[in-house]
Amino acid sequence: MSASIARFLKDFGEAQPASPAFGDGLADADTDFASGFADITSGFDDLAPVDAEGEKQAAYARGYEDATREITEKMQAEREELLAAHTAELEELRSVYLEETAVFLSRRLREGIDAIAANLSEQTANILAPVLTEKLSLKAVSALADVVRASMPDGEAVTLVVKGPKNLFDQLKTQPGFEEETMKFTETADIDLSIELGESVFVTRMSAWASSLRKVMK
Repeated sequence: MSASIARFLKDFGEAQPASPAFGDGLADADTDFASGFADITSGFDDLAPVDAEGEKQAAYARGYEDATREITEKMQAEREELLAAHTAELEELRSVYLEETAVFLSRRLREGIDAIAANLSEQTANILAPVLTEKLSLKAVSALADVVRASMPDGEAVTLVVKGPKNLFDQLKTQPGFEEETMKFTETADIDLSIELGESVFVTRMSAWASSLRKVMK
């Protein structure tokens, strides 16, 4: 057979085993998976062993810190609340105290002013009483002498019976027509001076003045 024809004929010689269509792909996949798993497992050799006790202590420390912070914040809030309430109570007590103090001072001030006024009135009365009493007694004795003189009978000698304090009798002796020899004097503790002329009795009004003076000096 010529060489030109032989190249077109099928070779029926020794059969060659056929390769599966996907054989190469599966083999490659297996190879890649094995290589990847080896890479993953190779990283486990580098991991350190887990410290369970250390993790527990760290968790406890974190919990203790959180609880401490929460309790501290709560205590601080309660402290501020108590301080605010205490401040409000103190302010209320201060207001009440100031009001009571103002009332007390006002009352004491009025009492002090009244006491000063009463003291001044008493001192003024004590100072003026002798002067006023002397002037009033002179006026009273002079008025009494005028009344008695007008009641005396003309041209008749009479004896006047005089009773009362010595100082008023001395003032009476200075009045015209009331010479000591014409009078019969009896000293008494009475305030007023009385003059008896016959059946008539004439009296000064010094007791009324003394009563008014005592009221002023109380």
